[in-house]
Amino acid sequence: MTFCRTLILLLASCSIAGCAQQARQTPPAGSASERTTLPEPTNSAKPAPTLIVAPGPEQIGVVPDSSLPKFGDYVYVEELPEALTRVPPIYPDEARRNGIQGTVMGQCLVLRDGTVGDVRIVKSVPGLDEAAVACLRQWRFKPAMAKGQPVTVWVGVPIQFSLH
Repeated sequence: MTFCRTLILLLASCSIAGCAQQARQTPPAGSASERTTLPEPTNSAKPAPTLIVAPGPEQIGVVPDSSLPKFGDYVYVEELPEALTRVPPIYPDEARRNGIQGTVMGQCLVLRDGTVGDVRIVKSVPGLDEAAVACLRQWRFKPAMAKGQPVTVWVGVPIQFSLH
């Protein structure tokens, strides 16, 4: 968990505990309980508030950064990843109308299960990059192997767009 997310969770739990304590001490104005005092809980050890945070869309399916090779890192492999499912790109209508074609070079982070964890464009063709990224995210690979175990590795993949 990142430092910022930990700090947010800590602040949120403090706010929840503070609100609960304030609610016990200060009833709403004009209520019948305003004249009576609420008893404090007898148990001196108060349970810590539990805050459950659902992952944001950017975190779903993402492996913690510390366990992944950074873009450009060397990773020892005995067997390179092999594309098993190649989803063809959808040619953008605007690029087709404007006669844009070429090869977008992408780098895919192939995870140990063969799915694509991240995509970076290393050679861009404006108007075609988003279509290349969208298709590469759907590819499935036989993962790279090192010492008999699957490993996460970056692999270069060219995506060609041709009007012919």
